[in-house]
Amino acid sequence: MICLKWNEGFAFAERRAADFETLRVDKIERPPFEITRFHVSNVTAEEFRDKYESIHEPLIIDGVPEAEGWGAANWTIPTLARKYPNMTVTVGTDDEDKPIRLSMKDFERYSDTNTDDTPMYVFDWRVYDDHVGKEAMSEYRVPSIFTEDLFQLVQGHKDYPSHRWLLVGPKRSGSNIHNDPLGTSAWNTLLSGRKLWFIAPPHLECAYGCRLF
Repeated sequence: MICLKWNEGFAFAERRAADFETLRVDKIERPPFEITRFHVSNVTAEEFRDKYESIHEPLIIDGVPEAEGWGAANWTIPTLARKYPNMTVTVGTDDEDKPIRLSMKDFERYSDTNTDDTPMYVFDWRVYDDHVGKEAMSEYRVPSIFTEDLFQLVQGHKDYPSHRWLLVGPKRSGSNIHNDPLGTSAWNTLLSGRKLWFIAPPHLECAYGCRLF
């Protein structure tokens, strides 16, 4: 994988869409190792901290949206567009590295019709700044097993990093390789569709100058 901004290289081009289609999640061979996986109802916050948090390995935890009663459990691109049609989302950057923003209803229309090899993709932390985004944010919460967060101690500080994002995309879309703010660990919840994560071991360095989000 090569780190590209959306406007560089083949981004938004159509001539390689068929090639990128072969990289779909359901067509890629699974890694030759098993990732620990369990249902959220089978572990307490204390058990999670003692058994899993200290080993610094990726985990798959099933059933969080349903068990935690999230309104976001049924989110898809169409349902988001119907419920929040005027919610403005960031889908990339222009030639001057300024954010490209669309309404959710326009993004749904683009998602349904695009043939780009690497389609535009919602990767947005600003979405929660307006009242519509805040309403959407209220439809989920931090999973109960992740409630111990040291960053809460510095919330509101001028150097407090961006810490939550909305990610939405059609097939073939995705983000580039990146480091999370301050090297922190993240929890991601897949609400619909399929997503492939590439997670590098801690000792590897990014050869392409990975972007810090």
